[in-house]
Amino acid sequence: MPYPSTQSSIVLGPVAVVVGANRHKIPASPYRSKANYLPVDQVAQDGASFFRTQVFTPDNNPLNIVDMKLRYVVRQSLFSDSYIEIDVTVVRPDYGEIEIYIPPNILSDPGLHLAGIQVYNLDNKLIYQTPRYLEITPKINSKNRPVTVAEIRMALRDYPECNTLLNDVEFSDNEIAYCITRPIDAWNSMSPDVGQYDIHNFPWRQAHINATIGELMKIAAYHYFRNQLPYSSGGLSVDDKNKGAAYLQMAEQELAKFQVFSQEKKFEINIMGGFAWLPGPYDQV
Repeated sequence: MPYPSTQSSIVLGPVAVVVGANRHKIPASPYRSKANYLPVDQVAQDGASFFRTQVFTPDNNPLNIVDMKLRYVVRQSLFSDSYIEIDVTVVRPDYGEIEIYIPPNILSDPGLHLAGIQVYNLDNKLIYQTPRYLEITPKINSKNRPVTVAEIRMALRDYPECNTLLNDVEFSDNEIAYCITRPIDAWNSMSPDVGQYDIHNFPWRQAHINATIGELMKIAAYHYFRNQLPYSSGGLSVDDKNKGAAYLQMAEQELAKFQVFSQEKKFEINIMGGFAWLPGPYDQV
């Protein structure tokens, strides 16, 4: 079951559709996965957002949410217990269709966040949860400019019109979102522990971008290794999946560079933290 269309008779450019007073429906993540329907909800920093989506079962069937209560939950930080709960409006319960309105100025930290739709029964017991990502797009004047899904796609030039053999993107938005989180996990688990970072506040953007690309190359290499099957038909030989080794080599190069960068940066931070100036009686001499 595909996601519902956001077409309307009143369209504001390519990004929003008027749905009521002071409400504009934003389109879904443009390149969501067709395999698991794990979306990346994309909203503007400090802005109001309104979008429609569907809740699916693990086998990609619409979840029947008759007599269910739903909440859209966003975790503000990996290292904090704080989170935001937003009410959900059920549109078509037998098809799992819902609408979510995020009021302005509730979500202010730009970058990628972990989110989910929680399904409760009438006794207010949590019975099901569908994970997803929420990307808060930074404003132009925002001081914090974390890495975004669109930026990674641009670095890879991964667009249907550029992939002449695929006529599609190679990486879905949620695959890119997942790989954005991986370098942060690697940094936080690497010794010495000189500071933990979150998905949306990692300060070294170039290293983050390169490592994300390395993670994407790695998961693509696994895909090509699994699906490589050379065949011949009518005198024509086809081996279009024979790219695993090349992709894995690129992945290892990028991830090795991030490993070296992280070790050197942690060494630098550790050394700088080892010096301190203590005042004494001879300060004015």
